[in-house]
Amino acid sequence: MSGSLFVLACNHLCRPGIPSWVHDWAGENHTDYPYENRWADFMWNMYDASSKVPAIFKRHRDSIVLVDGYFVDRIVATGDPMEVHDWKSSIPIWDSWTAMTGLDKDPHKPYVTGGDINNALWRCLVGNVAFTGQSSDPQPFSKLTQEHYSEYEAWKKEIRTAVEGQWMLSMESAAVYMAAAITARHRRLFITEQGYLGMGALTTAVSDEVYVLLGSNVPFVTRTAAPPTDDGIEPLDPSIKTYTLIGECYLQGVMDGEILLDPKFRQKTIALC
Repeated sequence: MSGSLFVLACNHLCRPGIPSWVHDWAGENHTDYPYENRWADFMWNMYDASSKVPAIFKRHRDSIVLVDGYFVDRIVATGDPMEVHDWKSSIPIWDSWTAMTGLDKDPHKPYVTGGDINNALWRCLVGNVAFTGQSSDPQPFSKLTQEHYSEYEAWKKEIRTAVEGQWMLSMESAAVYMAAAITARHRRLFITEQGYLGMGALTTAVSDEVYVLLGSNVPFVTRTAAPPTDDGIEPLDPSIKTYTLIGECYLQGVMDGEILLDPKFRQKTIALC
């Protein structure tokens, strides 16, 4: 993947003292479902957030790299984590997400990039993809269509009658519940200042910032950090902000290059430490 930042994806397990952008293969995985921390591994090629523009990537020192991208927005609210082990226990989290977005009061509230909040939330839940193949297929997911909405409605009903330990639901909701299990489980919903809805790593927090980095098919959540002050190393240009990398995310309305086409967003260089 020449010019790609795929190497930054699926890296939520860094131990203290290791730069956030370095893939820590020895990091301990605390989930019983490790493949769900590899959402971008499954879905990377479903999206094109940076419009196939290759990465601009430069190492500044051992612990810092400079990358180019576009600041999208700042996170102002995060939902309860979907840290569950069956669909029954997902009900209070799902209910809290609908309340956080205002869906329970006004499902037709306009969404920042068009449509309404109801359309944005159900697409965010599944990463705007549907499970349409077999688990053994190299790519069992395809782009979501409005025809899948009935399966979303079926999923909402079926989780209400699910029993403890139940993950398998009916074929009437399979396209949605299989995609939701990959996109939402062991992750959390968030809302940005402008009203974007996203799905990010469990450690995503208020005041984190979302960037579309050149060379990446998906956006990333970042956190403001102080740059290291190693003696004898040329300091960073003060105009370059420094961040730690929290992880890749889904952000409804920016997954197909929309940010690069909008003149109000400007390309900038940031530092990852």
